[in-house]
Amino acid sequence: MTRAEAWLDAPRTLAIATLPVWLFVLPWPLALVATLLTYVLWALAAPALASRLAVRLVQALAHPMVQAAILLVALSLLARTGRYDAVWAGLGAFVVLRLGLLARVLDPLLARANARLYPLPVPDQVLRAFLVRGALKHGIALPSLGEIDASVRETWKRIQRKR
Repeated sequence: MTRAEAWLDAPRTLAIATLPVWLFVLPWPLALVATLLTYVLWALAAPALASRLAVRLVQALAHPMVQAAILLVALSLLARTGRYDAVWAGLGAFVVLRLGLLARVLDPLLARANARLYPLPVPDQVLRAFLVRGALKHGIALPSLGEIDASVRETWKRIQRKR
């Protein structure tokens, strides 16, 4: 998975990764709300926070076996303490997140908010952020970045007008 793709999937990845934490520290209904808020807030902030270092962590956490292992341990510990309601809530939330059901519901709403927050569509914004950070890291000047930016903006405006 490329950096940009992993970063675009980061809201789901981080919601899954923090779900066990929320289940341990909060009653299960509040844990589900906290997981939802994690998803929403990260979906809104992620395009501005694209980081080459952080994406490595996100890529590791995105691996299905890592997610399953974390959740298996967490749910086992919750079951051992008799918090079966939290186990079922966590299992349900995991399935909803892994299958992308939450994304299907929330992403159209979040797209409107992101359109107001960022000058480019989110995938372009994230890709641009990684390109700029990579260029800065390697000392590469990007004089054509303004041209690319203007071209993408113009294309985006044409698409928006057609809708």
